[in-house]
Amino acid sequence: MKNRNSITAFIQNYDHEFDNQIDWLEIHLFEMRNEVLKIERSIFLIGIIDKEWGNRVENNNYSLNRITLFESLIDKVIMGLSKILKGNREYSLLKTINVISQMDEFKNNSAVKKIANETQLFIENSELSNTVIMFRDKFFGHLDKECVISDLRLSPTLFVNEIQKFDLEDIKSTIIELYKVCFDKEIDFYSDQNFNEKDFLDTFFSL
Repeated sequence: MKNRNSITAFIQNYDHEFDNQIDWLEIHLFEMRNEVLKIERSIFLIGIIDKEWGNRVENNNYSLNRITLFESLIDKVIMGLSKILKGNREYSLLKTINVISQMDEFKNNSAVKKIANETQLFIENSELSNTVIMFRDKFFGHLDKECVISDLRLSPTLFVNEIQKFDLEDIKSTIIELYKVCFDKEIDFYSDQNFNEKDFLDTFFSL
């Protein structure tokens, strides 16, 4: 019990470190933006690697480093999207909107209510949400398999083809709208224009 309490202390919110809830909210939305960007980049890298996987990994050219990094990208996407779509506390989109809706500054704001309704409908009816939660539960909710070989039937690479069907525009637009309503300015979803695909592949497949 002592260890459990010690761990709980580390995952407490940092509300007390902010002067007010508005300051907390701005940092929170920025961190959610950063999470989406990391997920988006991971999906992008997964797609690049997956296209080259069969061509570059053959003749028993097995690299534990390469396998670990590839599966880590997939884990990042699954867990990151799980937090945003179904996360506990106020990290998920719906939890965040609920917090904003109860703040004195926004509780009577019709734009916040509109975003809340649209987001709830999106998450309830989203194929992306259902797919992510299904894979999360399969990968991380059933670790007590009878044999490690059974992992081969449930390889994280199964997720690759599924996740590439989706984009994150609905999630991004919700964060943009929330930030604009709360702070009357745009939040920047930048993209890295200097990424060199060849350099990345050369490095990845030299591991």
